[in-house]
Amino acid sequence: MTYTLTYSNEGNSPGQSVVITDRIPSHTSFKGCSSACINMGAGAYSYTLGTVNASNGGVVTLSVKVDSPLLAGIRSITNTATITTTTPNADLSGHLAEDVDGITTVPVLALQASFDTSTPFEGKIITYTLRYTNTSAMDTTGVVISVTKSPYVTQYSPGWPTNGEEAIWLVGDLPAGASGIATYSVQLPLTLTQEMVSFVNRFVIADDGPGGLPIASTTKMTMVGVPDLVIDNVSLSPSIIPAGAKFTATVTIRNAGTARACNPNRLPCVGYQNGSPIGGFFVDVFLNPLVPPPSFPFVGYGDRFPAVAPLSPGEITTVVFSNLSFAFNQQPILYFKVDNYACPGSDCAPSFGQRGLVPESNEFNNVFGPVITPQFKLYLPLIRKTK
Repeated sequence: MTYTLTYSNEGNSPGQSVVITDRIPSHTSFKGCSSACINMGAGAYSYTLGTVNASNGGVVTLSVKVDSPLLAGIRSITNTATITTTTPNADLSGHLAEDVDGITTVPVLALQASFDTSTPFEGKIITYTLRYTNTSAMDTTGVVISVTKSPYVTQYSPGWPTNGEEAIWLVGDLPAGASGIATYSVQLPLTLTQEMVSFVNRFVIADDGPGGLPIASTTKMTMVGVPDLVIDNVSLSPSIIPAGAKFTATVTIRNAGTARACNPNRLPCVGYQNGSPIGGFFVDVFLNPLVPPPSFPFVGYGDRFPAVAPLSPGEITTVVFSNLSFAFNQQPILYFKVDNYACPGSDCAPSFGQRGLVPESNEFNNVFGPVITPQFKLYLPLIRKTK
């Protein structure tokens, strides 16, 4: 910043030994002046002008650089200049001038949260790594990170004092450009229910508004989604099926949830092994079962159960059952069930999970049916033999 100091003698006689003294603002440093100036110490610089005749004047300049970083809460800087003379009885009513400039720099806080976003499971512990930074050129004070956790999870972190669903982490003073890391952990519930479509935690970092500044704050919303597998549709070909004839069923499966549908015991659920998708699940067809298969709990496997690859949220896939047929003594009734598997067991995580391979927010919408296949009957003419 360059200050221009314009002076004049508005009287009718000369001013002797005229001196201008400029006291540069706090939170700045001297960079230079337009003519010889003398460092008087304590931020004061003087210009010796000598005699200034009546109706004469001139200009001097002085430059400063605003500190970076700035102390917390600085709102403005003030430059003060005075002019003096040794001439007796001089009128010095205009000898003082001030320039006040507002500081536009304010603290700016950034917050990032990294965590395991893969398929959740019952009792899973999720740790959030919170990276915070004062990205501004001004120090700040009283920084606090608070979290409002999902009502379905349990806090698993010591050192975060709680108040209901809210907990806090004290950061304290945070200089400009400084950063740090905090961790916060929660445990997912031991049983997933239909209202648990996701687990949302809200993190907020804020300072105390030093110097009366508006409070600097940043919010970070985090979500751990939960998958939900459903069968949207089943189509049969041909549409009319004679008893004993082969037919094909095409099943449309969708992940209606908010997280990838895969087996958490096979994370990261990528690729294939022995021809089956790693982390996949199964879809079963039941031909004329004695009782309809329940969606939950598991009671038995179907007649066929091909594997399905993991599905992202909203992703749809189809499974084709070919060469199906009913025996002549069977009712033409079909049921289909997605994610039909006998958990718990070594293939499931955790071992106490009461579900299929995929933990879902709704375990009661996995069955499609009954699908009644249209059939036709062939009537033979009645032949009687008489004597």
